[in-house]
Amino acid sequence: CPAGKRAYYELTIKAPLLYPQIGFATSSLESSELTSNDGVGDNSKSWGVDGQRCKKWHPDNKEEYGAKWSAGDVIG
Repeated sequence: CPAGKRAYYELTIKAPLLYPQIGFATSSLESSELTSNDGVGDNSKSWGVDGQRCKKWHPDNKEEYGAKWSAGDVIG
């Protein structure tokens, strides 16, 4: 989004997922900064929401959030 603007994103869960994490990362995040077990929200350059463990993810901030996602749910 341009500075000062907002965007709205939505997705539909099509099938059950083991650890569904969705979110955003800054453009400065390099793939070399991630380990094989990292997901969005696991480092200081990304933020995520986990639909299985019901948490918001960002380093030092893993708080309870929402309810478990199932196939057919629309997340937005």
